[in-house]
Amino acid sequence: MCKPSAHYQFYLMTNSPGHCEYCYLFTTQGKKTYVRVYVNLEKTFKAIDKDIAERLPKKTVFEAASTGDPLAVEHITGGLYETISHFGTLTHTKLIK
Repeated sequence: MCKPSAHYQFYLMTNSPGHCEYCYLFTTQGKKTYVRVYVNLEKTFKAIDKDIAERLPKKTVFEAASTGDPLAVEHITGGLYETISHFGTLTHTKLIK
């Protein structure tokens, strides 16, 4: 659980290649940071679907970007597009950043 913002969180990536000084990632990830991208999206989506089914009929909220900035690598991975597309097919759920 990652309340109060969501019921669950999952990771598309960790950290950010930007190292923007205003971002909380800059202050929490250290000076020598490494970007890690998760590519097992089908497995992740199956787990998400299972979590949603277990909470029915309640709405389940997921957070996808608490440990990294997936938009920064979207042009390489396409993972954020796939995630939004998957969530677009679901009911009883909400995706937040």
